[in-house]
Amino acid sequence: MSHLDKELISSKCIVQFTLPRLHKGKQWYVDFFAYDPARDKMRRKKYMLDHYKNEQDRENIAAILIHNIFEKLKVGWNPFVNARKTRQFTEFRTVLQRYHDYTVIAEKKGVLKPKTAVDYRSRLNQLEIYLHEAETEIKYIYQFDRAFIVDFLDYLILDKDVSAKTRNNYRTWLSTFSTWLTERLYIDKNPVDDIHMLKEDEKFRDPLTAADLVRLREYTSRHNPAFYLACMMEYYCFIGCPVRCANFSSLF
Repeated sequence: MSHLDKELISSKCIVQFTLPRLHKGKQWYVDFFAYDPARDKMRRKKYMLDHYKNEQDRENIAAILIHNIFEKLKVGWNPFVNARKTRQFTEFRTVLQRYHDYTVIAEKKGVLKPKTAVDYRSRLNQLEIYLHEAETEIKYIYQFDRAFIVDFLDYLILDKDVSAKTRNNYRTWLSTFSTWLTERLYIDKNPVDDIHMLKEDEKFRDPLTAADLVRLREYTSRHNPAFYLACMMEYYCFIGCPVRCANFSSLF
């Protein structure tokens, strides 16, 4: 027996699955065990055959099932995992740390503006707080899906009492983060695409009327001359001067 053969059948190797087999009795079924990474233990999977009334049919279907299941298990199929790539089994905490490190390096190299990088890390920190407070069981990055993201956004709205605008800003960041994950093959698609923005309250920004401007000028010139001077400098430097210097004759 070769060294490889000995290694493959050694009890010290991690068993990813057991061979499927047929069980006969009050219930007929094919079962096997496979490793569930989310629970970190072997888990049983059963395929019931009782709906086939004829025993010969049950045995024929069982034989087909056992063959097909074994062939799929050999090439890495797992009934308890949606992930199809090795990277998708990377631990979630590890990926979060890599993203944090990426924002630091991207900021130093000028890929991200300092303000943007700080904002990203702030939102990442809030996500880590959520993981701790909600005791959410997410171990691998492939579990970062639409359901998890919706729960996180609901947590912000319901538990943290943030505004719709803040919630929407987090949704935008989560989409950016998901794109980063997708590009690095941690997930297959951006799970934020189907999550809608919430309607935000309209901002109250009406322009000052001519009468209000007169009142503002009179008040600031009398009670806050420094502010009045700043306003006039802003006007003459950036509004008044360009208007006065424009050559309107070129328009006719």
